[in-house]
Amino acid sequence: MAPDMEQLIYANKKSNRTEEQQIDDLIHRYGWNMQTTGTGLRFQVYFSSHGQPVQKGHQVALRYQTKLLNGVEIFNSDNDGILTFTVGKAEVVSGLEEAVLLLKEKDKARIIIPSFLGHGLSGDGKKIPPKATLIYDIEILYVKPLN
Repeated sequence: MAPDMEQLIYANKKSNRTEEQQIDDLIHRYGWNMQTTGTGLRFQVYFSSHGQPVQKGHQVALRYQTKLLNGVEIFNSDNDGILTFTVGKAEVVSGLEEAVLLLKEKDKARIIIPSFLGHGLSGDGKKIPPKATLIYDIEILYVKPLN
């Protein structure tokens, strides 16, 4: 492997470890009891319903609040409108798609999306900076099969 590639891989791993430590520190500070998926997504269902499970191909509508790791709110459904998308169509960041697939209609959850499952190295060009960890507080308002 070329020396430049090795340096890039090392820098990327170090950056991911730093982000993971920042996420762990936040979870510890607030005493959140979160689960971690194989991809590194963190989630905590704090209101579990008996609603319909979310599946690929379903349309979902979310009430949400999105913050950066430093606590600055960047989006919320009260100001920006309910978020509606079809799961599996890559209409939202992969971390949010992964998270809703763990939930059911009417569930409420807190989700921490590492930058590599969010907007990555570039951010969104608006409010989300490069390499930003995102904290979502969501409620699944409805789940609708599109058949």
